[in-house]
Amino acid sequence: MKISNTFAVPRPRDKVWALFQDVPRVATCIPGTQITEDLGDGRFKGRVEVKLGPITTAFEGDAVHSADAANHSGTITGNGRDRGAGSRAKFTTVYRLTETTSGTDVSVESDISLAGAVAQFGRTGLMEEVTSRLLEQFAANLETQIAAAADPGAAPREAPAAPAAPANLGGMLWASFLAWLRGLCGRLLGRA
Repeated sequence: MKISNTFAVPRPRDKVWALFQDVPRVATCIPGTQITEDLGDGRFKGRVEVKLGPITTAFEGDAVHSADAANHSGTITGNGRDRGAGSRAKFTTVYRLTETTSGTDVSVESDISLAGAVAQFGRTGLMEEVTSRLLEQFAANLETQIAAAADPGAAPREAPAAPAAPANLGGMLWASFLAWLRGLCGRLLGRA
């Protein structure tokens, strides 16, 4: 499944770039994500926990981050497994930061492969809408992190010791379904 999205961060590119190089800190911006071990050289172990109604899936795995400072871009590759359900996930995400007059545009392109029970969620068009909503949360959390770093009186930049709360996709999925349904009805009625 390929997903592309772009969001704006109202901060200078150098500030956004500096944050993107601090992977454990950026991970705190992604709902349900936690870095469990920094192996050095851009390699990490982590956990992603997602809740969909009564179902919670927790992927544990590895990720590698490589950055191209000259082009303000980077790549994150990873894989994980949910030992409880036997599901697996692999991903490659490429990001690029583009300076704009109002701050920075962050372009994200992800190629995600899901296997096992969780793969059924990747087969619907709803996943793109859910991912879009997750990126909105990520962008808001990222802005909060950058603002905190810019404020000398801000709280310490360390990630919280408690595990990240699972990304609750139930409400997001419902809102995404309604948005998808409105779009479908609009197209069927000739209002798209």
